[in-house]
Amino acid sequence: NLELKVIRMAEARGIRRQVQILESDSIRVPMTWGVRNPILMLPKSASDWTPPEWSAALEHELEHIRNFDAARRWP
Repeated sequence: NLELKVIRMAEARGIRRQVQILESDSIRVPMTWGVRNPILMLPKSASDWTPPEWSAALEHELEHIRNFDAARRWP
């Protein structure tokens, strides 16, 4: 289950906020936004990714969430 995997990966990185996972046909790469209630948006095509591709993408996006990168983009 993807949601459970994201929860476990987030907890392992010290992320205590709940990460909402969404899918879209309109994007080609994963993206995140939100500070208090972070959202991880995945492309629908992600269902075709290999396990190493999934892990790499999730780790990358969770680092953005862990580092509060969304807040740093505000002027």
